[in-house]
Amino acid sequence: MRVLIPIDGSAQSARAFELIARRAPRMNPKPVVELVNVQHPAPMAALAKFGHEDVQAAFVEEGRRVLSAVTDAVAASGLDVAGAVRVGAPGPTLAHEAEDFRADMIVMGARGLSPVQRFLLGSVSRGVLEHARMPVLLTRGRLLPDHENLRVVLAVDGSTHGLRAAEFIASHPDFFGPSPEIHVICVLPDYERGTLTGPKDFEPVLEKTRGRYEEEESALWHESVDAMLALLKSRGLAAQGVRLSGRADEMIAAYAKDHGDLIVMGTHGWGRLRSAVLGSTTAKTGARTELPLLLVRIQDD
Repeated sequence: MRVLIPIDGSAQSARAFELIARRAPRMNPKPVVELVNVQHPAPMAALAKFGHEDVQAAFVEEGRRVLSAVTDAVAASGLDVAGAVRVGAPGPTLAHEAEDFRADMIVMGARGLSPVQRFLLGSVSRGVLEHARMPVLLTRGRLLPDHENLRVVLAVDGSTHGLRAAEFIASHPDFFGPSPEIHVICVLPDYERGTLTGPKDFEPVLEKTRGRYEEEESALWHESVDAMLALLKSRGLAAQGVRLSGRADEMIAAYAKDHGDLIVMGTHGWGRLRSAVLGSTTAKTGARTELPLLLVRIQDD
């Protein structure tokens, strides 16, 4: 697996490298890692005053200084790690670098506020999510455990997004393990059937209504989960379907806390995440969990 990790000198970016470094001993083959620092372009006035070459040299020096902060961690990891300094708008620059590096995944740190607030992504994280074409793993409070096979909570919603995420899991046994424990979870709306009560004379009608809700929920659950389970089974992986009801972000985070090492979710095009990433089920789930959150996109072309 080839992994790109943005390094900006923050504790979050150092933790992103730590996650991969601690996972690496369980990976076969070991990951190939590129650490990238992106320097913002200088104003034209600075270029005119100091000269392009001098400014470029200053950028490279500053970028190397930032990367040197993780030198000890890199040496201790024993991994094949390259460092690069680039200049430009961080989001598209990192996405372009990931393409050139042929990265399978970008790993980067993410901050978070309380569940009643929001999942807080900085401008760099948002920019990467908008432009990157490969999965992005957002690290939070907890690292991955020292287990060969990870416990993966794959959250699906009936769209085709989950198929892409399931395919990524199946295609990377080096990261997830040869026999990961996969929980394909679908959270259905809570119709509060228990409140469907009334006079005894209405009970036959209420019973039919409850039955119809149950049929609709069952059909939706199978539509959401069966294709994922079939794909994973065809790749020799054991997976179980999990049916829950309620608020999706609450249920996914609560279930993953007890049964998962990381959460995987599919999504369609990062461009649409410009606003959704701060208000979607994905973002709300991110605010409620300390687990790493892997976002796998569907290609637009």
